[in-house]
Amino acid sequence: MITPTYKHWNLGNKIPGPKPLPIVGNGLTFARKRNILNLLIELYRKYGSVYRLWLGKQLFVVISNPKDMEFFLSRPENLSKSASYKMLEPLFGKTGLIISDADIWRVHRKQINPSFHSKLVEKSVPVILENGQILIEQLKKKIDHPDFDIRNFVEKCTLDILSGAKNQLPFLDLLLKKSNFTEEEIEDEVLTIMFAGQDAPSTTVSFCLYELSRNQKVQDKLFEELKNSSIHEKSEPTFHDYTKLKYLEMVIKETLRMYPPATIIGRKVDEDIRLPSGYVLPANSLANLFVFNMQRDEKYFSNPDQFIPERFENIENINSFTYLPFSAGIRNCIGRVIVNLKIKSVSTKIWYIRSKSIVIDDSIKISFITPTQIEKLTLEFGVVLFTSDPISLRITSRKILYKIPRSTLQDYIKALSANNEDESLSFNSSSIEDLKKNQVGRKTVLSEKVKKVLVDLLEICTKWEFPLKLADIRKTVRDYLISILR
Repeated sequence: MITPTYKHWNLGNKIPGPKPLPIVGNGLTFARKRNILNLLIELYRKYGSVYRLWLGKQLFVVISNPKDMEFFLSRPENLSKSASYKMLEPLFGKTGLIISDADIWRVHRKQINPSFHSKLVEKSVPVILENGQILIEQLKKKIDHPDFDIRNFVEKCTLDILSGAKNQLPFLDLLLKKSNFTEEEIEDEVLTIMFAGQDAPSTTVSFCLYELSRNQKVQDKLFEELKNSSIHEKSEPTFHDYTKLKYLEMVIKETLRMYPPATIIGRKVDEDIRLPSGYVLPANSLANLFVFNMQRDEKYFSNPDQFIPERFENIENINSFTYLPFSAGIRNCIGRVIVNLKIKSVSTKIWYIRSKSIVIDDSIKISFITPTQIEKLTLEFGVVLFTSDPISLRITSRKILYKIPRSTLQDYIKALSANNEDESLSFNSSSIEDLKKNQVGRKTVLSEKVKKVLVDLLEICTKWEFPLKLADIRKTVRDYLISILR
């Protein structure tokens, strides 16, 4: 820590903020508050989008507006991370991409960057799908059971994906064979990738499912997109297949807006800097870019505490520096592509826990997930954004509905009952039980043979695996009826 000069004190105190005490500065303010995230939000509301805090002799400046963030993140001179990151050294070491000094970061990023190209990331898709299916099998056991904390399942899945995907990516091969990294540097980078590749996807998927459980219309709209896509017809979807799911992309972007993994981006100020807002950050101060607060600010996002994926439908209308879940500028997140891929893959897998059903001109809506909490989650500031509350959800079966026109079924029945005087059978129910009770016709009681065919037909349809096209269903029904006639 640098002993501040009079100039340093003078420039720092021109920035609004709470009055500091001798020696400790504003340290007692933090000591009295358990939830640091809420404290920083309170200070923003009181002092504005740029405010300062003295922790002892160290000046911290908290920034929550896009113009100052863009200016700061775009400067190649401001690549050194804040001293606050030193507390993470026991987790990541000193030389990993997340916390290393600018000089080390430049060398490492240049050598590691090629291994995170999207074409190479795509090689991890089979591993992601395999572990996603394991997650589905575990969650199926929870259907129609009491609520449970979804995080425990998602965290294990993303960790298993990471363990398998590392062998699919050229990352380790590059570190071990093609780089001139020391043994310590290799260890630090592996630890960094392990943490970043596990925590960010698992927290994002968990928060995403939480919001979907609270927003039924969004849940239904996403379900319709997935149901109508071809992604589940493929045993091995490609990276390109996931890019076609536009509403899923909006849902994930909205989740990352409300719950950015990196709540604050910290950088060291090496020389005096005048921000576009007019404030001067003195050399040796620490700039803290409060991403969470900006992405929840009604100045930049209307109804910021509501989950509205449609706000990302026209992404060009959103200032890129008001949305920074993976940072921006030169020192952005190297793994943002693979993190997004994991989130999409796991999310699409989870969404297809279902039961099958066929209906006649009917529609039934059954929730997939519902929240068991009424109050909002208590969010906290940590290595990544987290909540100490359980993310408790309840899963119920969602019926996949195939609509077969009544006229189609009528044709089949006419073929079986050509001697029936009533040729205009009109069905008002698709229930098997109603069929068994003869409650299916307007005025004609079906013959026992026709009734048996329909009951068997509806029962066999419930055993079909999804997805099936209408043409497939018709062919299966026709073949079945022909076999009965014989």
